[in-house]
Formats: sequence, C-alpha cells, structure tokens
Amino acid sequence: YKLMAQPGDPAFMSLSQVIEAESKKEGLFLDARSEDLYKTGHLPGAKSLPFYDYDAKAGAVLKGLEKKTTLIVYCEGITCELSFFLGRQLEKDGFKNVKIFYGGYPEWTNAGLPIEGEKNP
Repeated sequence: YKLMAQPGDPAFMSLSQVIEAESKKEGLFLDARSEDLYKTGHLPGAKSLPFYDYDAKAGAVLKGLEKKTTLIVYCEGITCELSFFLGRQLEKDGFKNVKIFYGGYPEWTNAGLPIEGEKNP
C-alpha cells in the first residue's frame, strides 16, 4: 500500500483502530466499492459511496454532514485503490477528517467480524 500512497493522503487506520471506532460509533464508514459488492456484504452501518459513482451519489450520502465529521473509507483491501481515490476526493471537497482503512472489507471479514448485507442479513 505504501507504493499507492501519495504525500498528503488521508491517514491510515489499523484493524484495531477501526474495530474501536465501529464499537464506539465514531465516524461514518464509507464503502468505496461497487454497489453490487456493498449489497453482498459491508461493514456494519457503512454507507455505499462507490468512487466511480461519486458525482451521482455523493450529494445524497454526504448530505448534512459537517466537514469535520470523521469519514472512514474502505474498499477491497490491499489490491484495491478505490479507498485512496475516494479519500482524496472527499478531502478535495473539504472534509477535514478522512481516514483510510486500507485492509478494507477482506481484513474485516478475515478477522471474523460481523457484516451486514446479503451474506449476513
């Protein structure tokens, strides 16, 4: 992931930090993957904001959020750059507290943590 990171990118969060944030309901989780992958399974409480549909969906998903809201972005893990792309776009749009959970959905599920979606209704 260090090869994909650029200076000024949002900070990374470890799995333990993400678990703590989720348990304390700190921040809004944003799934940068496709809508289909989101529907199959996503982190509890996460909202779908596919990077490639950002222009069409960001208004509805981010409506009413303060720019200082913690946004935790994830995607399909270490082989996926969508969390970087979405995180950069959110910062460009003025959000001040964007974080990237780089291990993403695979790291979450490999740890045996609960998901929402079709795999676990």
